[in-house]
Amino acid sequence: MNSFNNLKIGAKLRVISIGLVLLVMASLSFYIYFTQRSRMLAESDIFMMEQVDDLNHIIEAQIQNSQRNVNSAMEAAWYYFNQQGNIIVKVDTISIQTTNQENKSVSDAEIPAWELNGGVLYQNTDIVDNIKKITNAEATIFQRIPGGFVRIATTIANENGQRAIGSYIPASSEVVQTVEKGQTYNGRAMVLNDWYLTSYKPIMIDGNVEGMLFVGVNEKDMEFLREVFYSKKYYETGYPFIVNKEGVVTVHREIENQSIQGTKLLEQMLNFKDKKGMHKYIWPEDASGKPKTLYYIYNEDIQSFLCSSTYESEVLLPAKELRNAFFVGILFNIIVFIIAIQFF
Repeated sequence: MNSFNNLKIGAKLRVISIGLVLLVMASLSFYIYFTQRSRMLAESDIFMMEQVDDLNHIIEAQIQNSQRNVNSAMEAAWYYFNQQGNIIVKVDTISIQTTNQENKSVSDAEIPAWELNGGVLYQNTDIVDNIKKITNAEATIFQRIPGGFVRIATTIANENGQRAIGSYIPASSEVVQTVEKGQTYNGRAMVLNDWYLTSYKPIMIDGNVEGMLFVGVNEKDMEFLREVFYSKKYYETGYPFIVNKEGVVTVHREIENQSIQGTKLLEQMLNFKDKKGMHKYIWPEDASGKPKTLYYIYNEDIQSFLCSSTYESEVLLPAKELRNAFFVGILFNIIVFIIAIQFF
């Protein structure tokens, strides 16, 4: 084999030319790879934020539609309630144990017995059950007590699965403050331990607000949300999910109803300055963790983060395949170049 120095000038020029071509090819390959890599990441960011926006719009539309349905349900419930006649306030009183639905404090109270359509309203099931059948919404009749308004008939169940008779909404709540002005409260409200879309209408007796009629539905239609969220998939393993501000994952393919309290991710999420954006993190938070990107919107209505996430490696898979193809091509040309030198 002749060394490069022993090659004729023409052969040397050909070798140098081939080497320069290989160098240009390698440089161009790296340029194309990094350009494509940046483009793929940018396009992925736009696409994923659009997906989160779409999910947020779906939830907002569902909430607005549900609230309209609740407002219509109140019209039907109020008509049915008034068809039962006028409330008769008896001299007799009923001793009840009441529970503040906010701080769970327990106290005793005396309420005057109410009669409607020949029956006592306290612990009555017929009227509220019929309202629920008519409206497909939960229903409650409240009566005033010194600390607020107490449930005397309801379809709402407590944590034990029993009707939540005796639980009350304290006077400090926006619901009570609105109703005490003789106005109907329509909107989001806490019902026992969950958020509902509600309508509370004052019950007037002798010109005074003495009670409330309630209809409402759970704020989040979980069956609908699961159907929407579970149908989405991004790249190989990307998916959307919902995390509330307490760290409970309310919608998720794998860890639904579990808490991520104590994770760095939740700590970072709770400290986000913007209500909408993207965040780089490592998941899982151990030695096996890989770079991942979180795209999120904080929805005030449901006080939760609407999220989607993808592993960076999945987004860049086409770019890596392109890079590998370039490497194979360059390696092949180098081998050809080395073999060719032998014959100069």
